[in-house]
Amino acid sequence: MIYTSGEILVKANCQLKHTQLFAKRIRFEEGFEGSCQAFATEELTVEKEARLTYPSVLGLFKAGK
Repeated sequence: MIYTSGEILVKANCQLKHTQLFAKRIRFEEGFEGSCQAFATEELTVEKEARLTYPSVLGLFKAGK
């Protein structure tokens, strides 16, 4: 599990498998391939040619008060 109050940049050479990501902003760089569950509160970007494999999940949530 990776949590930050800022941004997570998942680089193309990053190796993720069954990893949970939590941040305000998450960006998957072009060429990334792996599986993860990513949850953002502001922005979620998957660049061209990024490949999220099963059982990946992308979630964008409105931050509560």
